[in-house]
Amino acid sequence: MNRLSTIDPDLINNFIKEFLSQLPLKFKIIWKDNVLDLNSLFEVDQTQLLKITKAFENLINQTEAIESEKEINTFGLGFPILARRYKAENKLTVAPILIWSLRIKRTR
Repeated sequence: MNRLSTIDPDLINNFIKEFLSQLPLKFKIIWKDNVLDLNSLFEVDQTQLLKITKAFENLINQTEAIESEKEINTFGLGFPILARRYKAENKLTVAPILIWSLRIKRTR
């Protein structure tokens, strides 16, 4: 989520606001309006946009593959995160307390 601030600094706050108030949630992440020419950006910003694009492509592809195989939507948002360390085994378990099932899809 933090990487999305490269596209728009208010994007995360807008997502949380709409997530908590809009039913059903339809939130679009668009950077073509904010970034007119990719070549005009600094190399660091270009790299961040590429990472964001690849991350979304991977999320969409994985979600679609699992859904086509098992007919289960596995995409969601978990918050807050609970972390617990088991001292005897020195293992760390991290899990969200609440999970909201969401859909992610590719648009033009």
